[in-house]
Amino acid sequence: MEFNGRQGKLGTKFLTISSLKEANNMKRVEFQEKITEMTKTLPETKMNAVIDFISDLIKEDEIQNFLNIQKTSNTYQEWLSSENDIYDELFKDEIK
Repeated sequence: MEFNGRQGKLGTKFLTISSLKEANNMKRVEFQEKITEMTKTLPETKMNAVIDFISDLIKEDEIQNFLNIQKTSNTYQEWLSSENDIYDELFKDEIK
């Protein structure tokens, strides 16, 4: 799969709006192929940055999923209920 963007002055590749729109329509395999093609020439230091970025995205999703599970739990809902005003009193300095 070819890179569908534009070439910078030093040979760097930039995604254009049209290539981003095209990317939004791709299937997962096509994404993987495009990422592989784009990263083939990157030096090791930049590949480490790519790996760190992807790891951060994965961690962000895991944290968000965990928070969503917590927010929908019965315990959390009970904690928020008006029947448990003791929590409001205890944490009144933190409520903004």
